[in-house]
Amino acid sequence: MSLKKLFNIINIMFLFEWRRLRYYSLDYILDVSSKVVYLGLNLLFWYIIQEAGFTMEGWGYRDIVVFLAFSELFYGLDGAVFTYASRFWMYVHGGVLDNTLTRPMDSRVRFLLLNVDYIGIILSFVEFTVLLLFAGNGLHVIGIFFGILVVVGANLILALIRLCASYLAFWHGKISAVSEISDCLTSFNKYPLTILPKPLVYVFQFVFPFYFFSTFSAEIVCFPIGTTELVISGAGFLFLMALWSAANQFLWEKGLERYESING
Repeated sequence: MSLKKLFNIINIMFLFEWRRLRYYSLDYILDVSSKVVYLGLNLLFWYIIQEAGFTMEGWGYRDIVVFLAFSELFYGLDGAVFTYASRFWMYVHGGVLDNTLTRPMDSRVRFLLLNVDYIGIILSFVEFTVLLLFAGNGLHVIGIFFGILVVVGANLILALIRLCASYLAFWHGKISAVSEISDCLTSFNKYPLTILPKPLVYVFQFVFPFYFFSTFSAEIVCFPIGTTELVISGAGFLFLMALWSAANQFLWEKGLERYESING
């Protein structure tokens, strides 16, 4: 598929999303309002914790706000783009995969694009910007830029993990419980993972991408990271991307070899 056709598809879906926004405007207003209340209470909670003297080593209130900014960006992009990867098994189990295997676009990419919430992406970046402004001046712009790239990459790695889980449908049929388990992986984004024991942090750097959900991005912006730590984290990020990309492709090809649709 040419790049022009791909952009045309994205444009059509964006227009469809805009019409849906206009039709369900009240729902979006309530959703944004609830998000404002949630963030306000979250900021108040961390402020009270800091004032009460319950602090995490090295993390001040401003650092926590930056962490929350990247955390909410992660959740926003996950919900708007990547979370549907855990539902890909429905394509396989329901035989819908037949309709996409002959298309020029990869079935997995097509599935994700058809479920993208474009307005959600915009709102996620608006929320992210507001939180960074609340954190105050002096934040490194270059660090913020690389932090965003890390968050997007971590979302992509998590989507690859979810797709690997979805491929179990090729062998075991309906696996709705697996979707629930893979969705729970985002729970590791509730607090900075640097408070965990170092061996566990390494697991989250080289086996699962939890460290890169928002902790690493906040560290880049808020703290002077040494060269050694930067190299270790960068190597872990690239290793995870390569590991789960290879696992994804391997399981996808093996799954297709034994795929039989309902009408097959």
